[in-house]
Amino acid sequence: MPGSILDEMETTDAVVKQLDVDIMAAPVPKAFKDAWLAFVNEWHRFYVERRGWLSRTWYGTYEKTVEYRRRAVEWREKFVSLGGKPSAPADKPPTTAGDTLNTVLKYALIGGGLFVGYKLFASRGSQSAETRSALNTELGRVARQSSGRRVRTYSLRLTRSELQALAMLRGRYESAKAFVDGLIPLDESADAALGGEFDRREGPYRFQIRAADVRKALKATAGDGGDYGAIPNLASDSVSWVFGEELARVA
Repeated sequence: MPGSILDEMETTDAVVKQLDVDIMAAPVPKAFKDAWLAFVNEWHRFYVERRGWLSRTWYGTYEKTVEYRRRAVEWREKFVSLGGKPSAPADKPPTTAGDTLNTVLKYALIGGGLFVGYKLFASRGSQSAETRSALNTELGRVARQSSGRRVRTYSLRLTRSELQALAMLRGRYESAKAFVDGLIPLDESADAALGGEFDRREGPYRFQIRAADVRKALKATAGDGGDYGAIPNLASDSVSWVFGEELARVA
């Protein structure tokens, strides 16, 4: 889930940045541009604060990101109404589990003759609070169930150079993306390092990764154009060791 949330955050950031270029270059009222900049700054603060791995384990981060993406669509519509000409096609934000839960609750309550109660429940504040509570309760239940099963993991240390290389390769190779998305930081420094902030300079930074995620990355190397069992263009003793251990175990 953290990798999927990061993908959504990066997509939203790209949408906001492209619209920002269009709006700031257009002959629209200054008041509109000032209000838009306030939104951009609000999004940027959220993006920076929630980009770390630990923040991305919380489903509420995904819902909030999609909310920002929808607000960007609304800003685009306002921009067009002022005569603006966006350079990118209209965006289509995804639905969230909250949307699905909201729909299910609506029809369940209508079926019970409680539509008025639903309308009160569906007010923006109580809906988001109730939705987050229900979703996170369910996520906690699943996590507790999983905790009882033994999951094989590897512990590894990665330097700043290795992490920066992985971040660069993540956008080019599926194996790098699978490996980075599977990394579990063991402290705040490692979590920040995944977001590009290195408070211990070269490190190293401590992580774990599940064997299942290592196998996923190994499988992806077959389609990346390099050698099987290696992320192309990456020189990392730690990653090579993890790959080697898992290959030997499943051989």
